[in-house]
Amino acid sequence: MVATFAINQYAVTASVSGGNGTITPPSQQVNHGGSASFTVTPATGYHVASVAGDTCTVTGSGTSYSAANVTQACAVVATFAINQY
Repeated sequence: MVATFAINQYAVTASVSGGNGTITPPSQQVNHGGSASFTVTPATGYHVASVAGDTCTVTGSGTSYSAANVTQACAVVATFAINQY
């Protein structure tokens, strides 16, 4: 008898709240304990207000963000705000 094991994988999805920018990729599969990386790009005249995960911790700055140590499915949401001068 032979036992075969596979690591658990989780979907990490990304979306934008309210428009005015993009976050890519929109979805990725991540191995248990792994990381998901995102590029967050505001539209002209906007800046990144926040990038947060519902069941994962998201860190980063500028246009590069990541969710590390993923142990369950996670939704990441980017929010943008208009620049004020």
